[in-house]
Amino acid sequence: MSALGLGENAPAHRPRPESGRAISLLLFEAAGCLMALPSAEVVQIAVSARDLAGPAEASGSLPLIDLNAHFAAPADAALWIEWRRGDRAGGLGVVCVLDVVSAALRALRPMPAWLCAARSTGPFWGVGLDQEEVFLLLDPARLPW
Repeated sequence: MSALGLGENAPAHRPRPESGRAISLLLFEAAGCLMALPSAEVVQIAVSARDLAGPAEASGSLPLIDLNAHFAAPADAALWIEWRRGDRAGGLGVVCVLDVVSAALRALRPMPAWLCAARSTGPFWGVGLDQEEVFLLLDPARLPW
């Protein structure tokens, strides 16, 4: 099976917020939660980890994390997102990719204080709202690669 690039069969983009600066986010589901990461850091979406392609992947050294298993849910990676920031990269196993949205930076919020106090934030740096759905902003660099 071939990998799906963001330009090929990609979810429809929603309109950009009218005022202020915005960031494009890829929304996906994993471990029973709605999560997002900057779409600029997404290299490709593939149907299996083997379909991720690139120099690190060719040598078999691309680290992989099934986000369901990582967050103590049953392993259920139906898609793999290749994430890259600078010289860091990895494959994230997710249940499904939902959409690419544009979110106003002023609308994003840091993790709630009660979660930070409980040291439960782990790889999450904030929360956002897409229509009526709350999502967690994932920072893959904070995962245990």
